[in-house]
Amino acid sequence: MEFTGPDGITRTTAPTDQGSALLLGLPPEALVTAIVVAGSVRSEPVSITTGSAPSDLVGFTVGGDLATFEGHLVLAVLDRAAVVIVDAEGRPVWWHEGVAGFTATRGLASADGTGVWLNQEVLQDGDDADSHLLHVNWWGDVQTPVTWPRVKHDFLEHTDGTLAALTDVLADPDEPTTRAGGLVERAPDGTERVVWSIHDDPAVCDAQGELLSHPNALDWDPASEQYLISLHVRQCIVAIDRGTGQLAWWLGGTGGDFLLSPDSTPFGPQHQFSLTPTGIVLFDNGAPSDNASRAVAYDLDFDAWTADETWSVPYEPAFYAAAYGDVEALGSGLTRVIWDGRGHVQHLDEDGDAVWELRTADGEGLAYGSSLTDLASRSR
Repeated sequence: MEFTGPDGITRTTAPTDQGSALLLGLPPEALVTAIVVAGSVRSEPVSITTGSAPSDLVGFTVGGDLATFEGHLVLAVLDRAAVVIVDAEGRPVWWHEGVAGFTATRGLASADGTGVWLNQEVLQDGDDADSHLLHVNWWGDVQTPVTWPRVKHDFLEHTDGTLAALTDVLADPDEPTTRAGGLVERAPDGTERVVWSIHDDPAVCDAQGELLSHPNALDWDPASEQYLISLHVRQCIVAIDRGTGQLAWWLGGTGGDFLLSPDSTPFGPQHQFSLTPTGIVLFDNGAPSDNASRAVAYDLDFDAWTADETWSVPYEPAFYAAAYGDVEALGSGLTRVIWDGRGHVQHLDEDGDAVWELRTADGEGLAYGSSLTDLASRSR
């Protein structure tokens, strides 16, 4: 099938012998012109109007230069345990609303192209055995839960379908008081492997005493085959070798591998982060007394083992983000920042100026986001 959307671009779905086709990337109530192609035979153009979004779906407003926005943005909406995919104009093109009693902090298009992964995390104190990851196909009619007790805040998927998630790890399976933060992989066949936990390096970031670390953000560096984990309480980022589970380096904390330059400022308790061509950019929640959450970038020299702050952008007006917060270095040279607590997303240029921004219409909390550049090509 060929279809032309409101953007004027003609796209072609994959060949199928079914009586339906999946068209992704279209906003609600959009006029689409479709042509059915069977060999050399082409139907007359047919006009189709896409359906409406639910009246209670979280709404967005957008400002800035739409041309600087590429692809789509996958947003996790905390309060609704939901995932919404939006375009440059803030229009929802796909969504899944979660279940009461859970929250969602991450949504990811699955590696096999069939749908979206999201986490459904139990937040109340005590037993959170019902926490799980959930795969929802693009049609929304098949939902596949992956039971993962005590899954925490962030996860990712490798190209072969292996999932990796932050979770509590028991040093002693028979003693629940030995829970501490760690990283676990789950292969497509269900086999689990503990890659690393704070039990392996209890003094990392020069922490003393308790095992408390609170891993809250996860990333993957394919070049070095290392996981990167944010340890919120210990105020550091650690790099873990996937194959060996060995600690490769850490940034921040006390006595880290990188010496901070004299004119740079250390980051406080942090959340999401992203590698850049020259270093790292991260969301620095800071201390409540400072009331100055910010996005900050550092150049990292892995020969001299130095870290040099290159820019810092606080939110205006100043506020303290008590939880979450996200940054992602975009391939276009821009940096996306999600200011949780303000329901505000910004794309910042190299001078720290916002060139595009999105706000939730009703103040919903936003957690982590991810870019999706090939949504339309997943149509079939």
